[in-house]
Amino acid sequence: MLKDMKEKTKVIAYIFRKSASEVLVFDHADFPEAGTQVVGGTLEEGEDFKLALAREVLEESGLVIEPSSFSKVGETIYHRKDKPEVNFRHYYSFSSDALPERWSHIVKSDGEDNGMVFDFFWLPIEEAKRVLTGNFGELL
Repeated sequence: MLKDMKEKTKVIAYIFRKSASEVLVFDHADFPEAGTQVVGGTLEEGEDFKLALAREVLEESGLVIEPSSFSKVGETIYHRKDKPEVNFRHYYSFSSDALPERWSHIVKSDGEDNGMVFDFFWLPIEEAKRVLTGNFGELL
């Protein structure tokens, strides 16, 4: 690995609708070129994986999910194409039928996404595998 390559640990959420084979995804309202994504973010130093994921889900979607409700799916390594960075991704899942069909949320975080608007909607899993950016669908 290159010595100037940054390493980041990420947590990623696959939120499924129980009654259908669908996964929750979002588009950036103001930056459609960012592509369709799933909720996730960077693990802060000393932070528990499931607590970090619950924090990211709340910040990015407004959903409150009990950290113990997440189930581990797997791990991958992703080499960013836009900057010298490797992401160690930890994927978790959660299932619910009690979520809306669509909604928009203004991100509330300390990160660069603060204030951005994310438009959430459901996609069939097979379609999500094809359209999710950045290899986010690799463990679906």
